[in-house]
Amino acid sequence: MNIRQWVSPLLFLFALLQLAASFVSSGFLDALVSLAAFAVMLVMLVLTGRSSAKRTSIVLLIAGTAMLAAGGLEIGELAEGVRFYGNIATLVLLAPLLALPVFHGGFDRAMKTVLDALGKRVLGYAAISSGLTFFTGIFLNIGCLGLIHSLTDRGDEKWRRVQALSMLRGFAAAMLISPYSIAVAMIVSFFHIGFIELVSVSALISAAFMILHFAECLLAERKNVVTEFASAKNEGSLSGDAAGKRLAVLAMALVLFIASLLLVESVTNYPMVALVSAFSVAVPLIGFAAMGEFRRLLPVFRERYWNGRLPDMGKETLLVLSAGYFGYAIQQSGAAERVTEWLSNGNGWSALAILCLIHLLTLAFAVVGFHPIVVVSVLTSILSADSLGLPPGAEPVALLASWSLSIFFSPFSASAIITGELIGKSSAVVSLLWNWRYTLAALALVLLIEYLFFFA
Repeated sequence: MNIRQWVSPLLFLFALLQLAASFVSSGFLDALVSLAAFAVMLVMLVLTGRSSAKRTSIVLLIAGTAMLAAGGLEIGELAEGVRFYGNIATLVLLAPLLALPVFHGGFDRAMKTVLDALGKRVLGYAAISSGLTFFTGIFLNIGCLGLIHSLTDRGDEKWRRVQALSMLRGFAAAMLISPYSIAVAMIVSFFHIGFIELVSVSALISAAFMILHFAECLLAERKNVVTEFASAKNEGSLSGDAAGKRLAVLAMALVLFIASLLLVESVTNYPMVALVSAFSVAVPLIGFAAMGEFRRLLPVFRERYWNGRLPDMGKETLLVLSAGYFGYAIQQSGAAERVTEWLSNGNGWSALAILCLIHLLTLAFAVVGFHPIVVVSVLTSILSADSLGLPPGAEPVALLASWSLSIFFSPFSASAIITGELIGKSSAVVSLLWNWRYTLAALALVLLIEYLFFFA
């Protein structure tokens, strides 16, 4: 029997069980989610080849089990630990469903038409590439990178550098405000902070990232680093009016989608993570019905999601569940309270210095190979134990900003690896060599915004 053929059904079953458990309080459902999560981790540990994600997951599972065993291991703790990040893993698994109506509706061709018309110079090209990545990233998460690369690729080496930086930075900016961002979901869940409250600050950081990128591209344009691009009419491309109308429909759908999420969150007690996952299932149904293509939904679902995207998401799901297990073990072991006490008593730490430490630790560990999920899981477990004297909301904003910085600076981030593969460069070149100056400037802007918002 080929066990790989059961990966998609197992992952999808786990996601549906966790989604149901998010809306229905039931010990039986929780037990089923724990069993499904354990099965997912076991199967992916067996099927996944040698990779940093597998090694990291094994280390996290062993370390988490050791910490739980030191306090007296119980079956209930194991069950809760393996499903601790179940809602986050469900978000990861269901978010790609949003790509189905985007591709099938021809919105990708509309984006290409706008780029050919307005992106002939560096600044225009960077603005459109990063802007498209930003807005599609809100919906499609990391799946936007392949889409935007296919839309904006120009082949020339110098243009590819602008393209890669625009994609990485636009994606990082989107993850600061997207309800589909794993970072946003983790932090909202841990700190029990409202989505609007978090995004009211992170949106400023997101805007700062984009403005800084545009400034860098404007400087490159003035230095004539890249010459003007002469676009050619592509077969199947849309007219300007048709492309504008189609993008207007997409923009209206985006506004309606986010407004609906915020409305439901404000009138119910359901967490944003659960709502976003539920909307991920509903949007393709509504989108295909609105386009009059409902009969095409099942074939597209099978081709692009069930047989295309879903089987490749097991490794990422394994890492998320393992990180959650480790984070739960840290909380149960009491290590969080001990570190919190050390930071807050008698060590001369100022509130702003703690924020700096959060950023530097996240970046340092990300550069040497630790996934931001792991680092932020540990720091979140520690910081959620006590406020450390920080102003309300400072910890979640700092953690979210740190995660976003690591997206374009860590050579081990999935976004840097994917971007490097798309343009034929190593992730180290894309992240470290091309981004180190930008990262320093972005970190300075983040600290400035945090100081002005929380301390001034």
